[in-house]
Amino acid sequence: MNALMSCRSIASASASPFRPDTGETYLRRINCEYRDYLADRLSERGLAVRVGFQSEREDWIQMMVAAGFGVCFLPEFSPTIPGVRTQPVTDPEVVREVSLASMSGRRFSPAVLTFIRTIRAHDWSNDGMAARPHDTRIND
Repeated sequence: MNALMSCRSIASASASPFRPDTGETYLRRINCEYRDYLADRLSERGLAVRVGFQSEREDWIQMMVAAGFGVCFLPEFSPTIPGVRTQPVTDPEVVREVSLASMSGRRFSPAVLTFIRTIRAHDWSNDGMAARPHDTRIND
């Protein structure tokens, strides 16, 4: 996952560090699994954010961003409502390692087999992390 900052005032799509000292209000997504990680990284840099609102509702947070009430972090491929602009954030960097595991000798349904083959055929090196499969055998 790459973190994205959503903000009504950002017109550029270029990546930039998150700087809460710009006066923007932070709108906290309560169910964000990286919420504490992001807060810790900003704190390590001596940056404090002003939390203006928090909610479990993604749509409410995005509506507030679109209305110009502040900014929030979103996963890279999150669906957004009209009026929400996104900009990649480079600092703090947020990445996720995803692993695919299965039981040895297990037979897969055609759908699962297609999924596994697709995952293994993808060139993950372009996504910032190289694939490191431990076992590339697939039981047909």
